[in-house]
Parts: sequence; structure tokens; C-alpha cells
Amino acid sequence: MVYSHARGLGDHDKSVAERLAKLGYVALACDLHGNGQELATLAETFERLQPLRDSPTKVPARAKAAFDTLLRRPEVDPEKIAAIGYCIGGAMALELARTGENIAAVVAFHGRLVSTLPESAKKRIKGKVLACLDADDPHVPVKQRLAFEEEMRATKTDCQINVYSGVVHGFTTKGIESLGDPKDVMNAP
Repeated sequence: MVYSHARGLGDHDKSVAERLAKLGYVALACDLHGNGQELATLAETFERLQPLRDSPTKVPARAKAAFDTLLRRPEVDPEKIAAIGYCIGGAMALELARTGENIAAVVAFHGRLVSTLPESAKKRIKGKVLACLDADDPHVPVKQRLAFEEEMRATKTDCQINVYSGVVHGFTTKGIESLGDPKDVMNAP
């Protein structure tokens, strides 16, 4: 399962799902905004994300809806599901794992680490977690990273955190720099 970045389902997310499928996995590229849209501007992106920010239950609910869709596929082994996410998709993958669903592995790239539902952060994530972060991301400040590390320790979750220097928020997304100055990309509302 591949959860898209904040701008929505784009070539990057589709490519990741296609590569997983070529390796023999059942892959679902989740469509954050519907109709296969990848939003063109940061202003439009943040406007569309506002309802998710306003309701703490919406991010986990969307993540779960995609998970349930994948589970309905007869070729899916419910014991071997992984969630990969980018930006808000990384947060969605982590939130899904925090619900207690049987997720074998989570990989979150430059995603928010704090739970929108604080009670969820007290649950042990069943699968392994890998968080790949950029060192100077204002969306994931050091304080948040340290709190996430403490959550993973307290819940005895098998977790690794890789922090990369010299890259901006969205570093896995080809063409991210085309959205403007990296400081603007990282500091958008």
C-alpha cells in the first residue's frame, strides 16, 4: 500500500506501486484527493488538506479505508501487508499502524511523526517501522522526532529512524524543487 504525498497521487506514487507489483506484490497506490489528482500548487494543496488538519480522526479514517480496500482483494495475504507513505502519506501509514491493524511493516518518508490521536501513540505497532527524514524539516522538528523515538521505545515497537542531511522536505519526490525555494516548500502553511 502506497500513501501519496500531500499534493496527491502522482507519477512517483504510481511508480512505487508499479515497481512493487513487478516484484510480485499486490500494490495499491492510494488516491488522497480523488480522481487521480496531483495538485499543481502548494496553495491548493494546503487548502485541500485543511479538513484533514481540522479533524484528528480523518487521517486515520482515510488510511483505514485504503487498507480495507486492499484487504478485500482475494490475492492479498492479510498477514503480509506493508504501508509506505510520503509526507502526509507517511503520517497516514503510521496512523494506520497505530490503530492496531496487522501491518507487517511501515516505511514513512518525510512524514509527520506525532499521532493525531494521542491515545493511539500509546499502542504498540505490530510491525516494523522505518522513518526516513530530512534533518532540517520544519514539519518534523527535532523535538517531534525525539518524542517519536520515546513513543517507539515506550511501546516496544521495532523501529529505525534514518535522518538525512542536506535535503528538503519531500526529498523523495522528483521535481519538488519546482514548487519554489526549498524554504518555501518546507514552510508552506
